[in-house]
Amino acid sequence: MWIRCHLGMLGLFTLATFSPANRATAEKPVVHDRALEIVEYASEPLVVTPTGIAVARDGRVFVLESHTHFRPEDYDGPPGDRVLVLHDRDGDGRADSKTVFHEGLRYGMDLAFHPDGTLYLASRWAIYRLPDANRDNRADRLERIIFLQTPGDYPHNGLSGLAFDPAGRLYFGLGENLGEPYVLQGSDGRSFSGGGEGGSTYRCDALGRNLQRTSTGWWNPFGLAVDSFGRVFGTDNDPGSSPPCRLIDVFETGNYGYEYRYGRTGLNPLVTWTGDLPGTLPMVSGTGEAPCGIVAYEGGSFPKQYDGALIVGVWADHAIEWYPRHDDPGFGLARVDRRILVRGDNDFRPVDVAVAPDGSLYFTDWVLASYALHGRGRVWHVKVRSSRKSPAEDVAESDALLSRSRDIRERVAKEMAQTPGGREKLWKVVRGADHPAARATALWTLVGLEPSQRPTNWVAVLTALAEGDAPVSLRVLAAGTLGSDWKPLKPRRLPHRLFALWLRDHAREVDRETLAAGLASDDPLLRHAAIEALADPCVGRRWGEALARDHLWAVVLAARRGWRLSPDARRRWITRALRSHDAAARLVAIKWIADERLRELKPELETLWYSDDLDYRAFRAHWVCRQRLQGEEVTDWPSPADLKKLLANDQISPATRRWAWEVAVRRGVALPIDQLTTQIRSGTSALAAVWALAEHPLPERRKALRQVAADEKLPVAVRCVAVMGLADFAESEVAFLIGLLDSPHRAIVAEALRALPGVELDADTHRVLKRTAKRWPDLEESVQRALTGKLGSRPPADDVEAWLALVGEESGNIEAGERLFFHPKIATCGKCHAVLGRGKQVGPSMSAMSARLRALGTQRRRWLLKQMLQPSAEMAPQYTPWLIRTTDGQIHTGLPLRKGGGAEAYLGSDGIEFVLKKSEIEEHRESRTSLMPEGLLATMTIGELRDLIAYLESAAKSDKPHESSHR
Repeated sequence: MWIRCHLGMLGLFTLATFSPANRATAEKPVVHDRALEIVEYASEPLVVTPTGIAVARDGRVFVLESHTHFRPEDYDGPPGDRVLVLHDRDGDGRADSKTVFHEGLRYGMDLAFHPDGTLYLASRWAIYRLPDANRDNRADRLERIIFLQTPGDYPHNGLSGLAFDPAGRLYFGLGENLGEPYVLQGSDGRSFSGGGEGGSTYRCDALGRNLQRTSTGWWNPFGLAVDSFGRVFGTDNDPGSSPPCRLIDVFETGNYGYEYRYGRTGLNPLVTWTGDLPGTLPMVSGTGEAPCGIVAYEGGSFPKQYDGALIVGVWADHAIEWYPRHDDPGFGLARVDRRILVRGDNDFRPVDVAVAPDGSLYFTDWVLASYALHGRGRVWHVKVRSSRKSPAEDVAESDALLSRSRDIRERVAKEMAQTPGGREKLWKVVRGADHPAARATALWTLVGLEPSQRPTNWVAVLTALAEGDAPVSLRVLAAGTLGSDWKPLKPRRLPHRLFALWLRDHAREVDRETLAAGLASDDPLLRHAAIEALADPCVGRRWGEALARDHLWAVVLAARRGWRLSPDARRRWITRALRSHDAAARLVAIKWIADERLRELKPELETLWYSDDLDYRAFRAHWVCRQRLQGEEVTDWPSPADLKKLLANDQISPATRRWAWEVAVRRGVALPIDQLTTQIRSGTSALAAVWALAEHPLPERRKALRQVAADEKLPVAVRCVAVMGLADFAESEVAFLIGLLDSPHRAIVAEALRALPGVELDADTHRVLKRTAKRWPDLEESVQRALTGKLGSRPPADDVEAWLALVGEESGNIEAGERLFFHPKIATCGKCHAVLGRGKQVGPSMSAMSARLRALGTQRRRWLLKQMLQPSAEMAPQYTPWLIRTTDGQIHTGLPLRKGGGAEAYLGSDGIEFVLKKSEIEEHRESRTSLMPEGLLATMTIGELRDLIAYLESAAKSDKPHESSHR
């Protein structure tokens, strides 16, 4: 109840943030930076339904115009997609004519210019070069360099995301392709095949040769960008039912967690969006819904705060987002902030974005929500306001190399490389310029020369650069340039990105202690790199068995990835993992069986049903694996019939029975109450059964809970859960709850007191409560709360140290903390959070935080207190709420689920999805206020807070339920 009140007050408070000026539908988008302005460069009929955009070095704007994407039967446009050159012949800042550069394509997606000025185009099934040697605005020919052979034909989940690195190599993406089989082939015949593994990114040379897969585990890498340091970033254009969409820092060989074979929701236990599946990497940020094009801004004309920022077009959220970024030496992936650069109305649908030579931005706008062709279209131009422009200055060649404009730097560096004197100037910049991006440009230019033209002290200088104090991205570039010549003395002291690079690329030089340090790290990139090193067969033979004692999950994962095992050896490793007590190792083994449909291992898989410490994710993954082995359609959850069949098996372990009951309750499968009470009284899995009874959806559970709570023959822990369940019926059960205060068991008395706040009590009850306080002095605060609804004074929320001193070092009771976590009145964490599958997924899963808590060590209590006291200070991207104002003046708050089509779906604070029609939404925006209310700790006694912390800290010690909670 109080959570709903909090959200209601939040809505009233934030109503003022929707200013009157925003209520009217804007005719053009608004730039959220007064130094910049936005103008319409082109619109229909000059250009319609545009997708890709690229700007030539001479300022010509090229647009890919779609005429095939969901083409209506009565559509009267050209028969194929076209590449247009838009001209502003009168110089008024708006295109007034066009030239058709090329036409006749199907499902055109993206455009990009190679550094040599050649235009490249991605369609759904191919990537082409379109040279124009005489620059007559007509393509000389169409050269196919990449070819996708597949029956998949959905318009925009094939090839896309063109980007070039400073060496002129092409990066691109391939979407999930509806899981269809495919062969992706380069111009030299090199190919990759697959189907069902999800989207991937690739790299090849400018002619389509030497094709390489650089990452996998995407849904749809719709846009890619490469900066001056060679860092690759991409937008993942769909989150299924597990938002948000993702901004990804691409580390070569990285797996980002999604596989089409496990469905399109993103909720399957064998996929992840957040890197919580062994062997996967997380996003660096969530994005708005349906991110498309992306650039790394190095245009030079915008204010300096934009230098190096990532700029993304977000189709369904009507925005251009920008992400300032920086490298954290103690974390391998980039750190970014998410901000809005441009916001438009419902008919603002940005797709692709391009940086012009003058540093301004152009981006295409699909305009309408309809995927079908509709004859609308716009191109927008974002530039520095005329009043803010600095006067042009004449600069020397050496100064131009230090320009903030990547285009200028690369052009000047290429010219300088033609002479010995110019090459010496480039080398001087590499050695010590104050401009990191300029040093990167000079280094890339020198790398492209013949080895005989490089300086004689090449290795020494680059080694010093890699191990010096330059920015991390520049050091990574230097180390990557050296390759096998780079031999750092103390790799474990390097910034994490460099350490990861060294682990991956120098596997055979890594000792066991260094590998173990990488595997034990809380940095996902270091873990990934250590696994990649261990996947080398030579390294595996040397260190695999020794590391398996503490890191079995990683050894099994590495064995799968690179050891080229015989069927017998494969079976031994999988069986060992399944029989271990390592939850991560089990999950790796289950996924291995499921991915490759290893039917011969089904008997070993079935033994998990009888394991006493089966964890929640393995339970669900087991079902998915069985479906794969039996050739059935994969689902995220077991069916009600399957659950009931499993529960009828008397031989399964208590842990398995617990998860079956809890999944049944969570999925709305109402198990017979008499079956649960019989199980409770039998003594077998009594705790599991009473938890299922306490969370049963039918009100008839009340009578059964009352009987269990009163039964003195049952264990105290079982009775306590029943009393907790009765808190939902406290108004009607006051006499019974007051009667429990005479129990000789403190835990039962404490649970009865927790059920009473908010209930009207008479004078006799007051006397009983005061007598209870004398009998149990340590429960005096609980009695005070039951009598008055209040507790004693507490420190302010921003004084974490005072709270830490108040809680002290004393350890709480884990069982009581578990009941508090899921209590319907006190703490109420389970209304928004889940632990090992129990609870709701409105907020972060506590189980998923176990690695973070382990890494924090003695600091974990301080960190937990800060999260509870200041819930809005640090919100993960997937848990950032949105505020939505509808045309009737109401404010809604929820986590975004889907924003495409004619409606938007959100997850409310109660864990229930709600849907709003687009036509009813006046405005929506992110909130910086967490759904988790402040003041949560003020509802708990200090003893209860200790108990809750003890329960949360227990997640840091194990990813499976503690022994006393095998319910």
